Amino acid sequence: MVLHRLLQLIFSSLYQKQRKQNSSDEKADNDIQSLELTEGQIHNWFDKQKENLSDELLTKLRKTDPYVFEHIMIELMTRMGYKGADGEALTKLMI
Repeated sequence: MVLHRLLQLIFSSLYQKQRKQNSSDEKADNDIQSLELTEGQIHNWFDKQKENLSDELLTKLRKTDPYVFEHIMIELMTRMGYKGADGEALTKLMI
């Protein structure tokens, strides 16, 4: 639940930043340009978005209260299927 909320906040802030960056003139240019995008450009755009999201997530996690961070990590490990019995599996996931 905490992880879900954190991701919602991140996506919301990224969306707001993107909206502010696109003025009406730039939006018109982007709409025209989007008709001519190549597959490579699309992959590059997605790679850049993943990089930006990763940076944003790390920034928010570093500012998170340690107890909240602990709960986020527990929820993440639970959703990944980690049951707490095999410490070696956990260290492999961490690496």
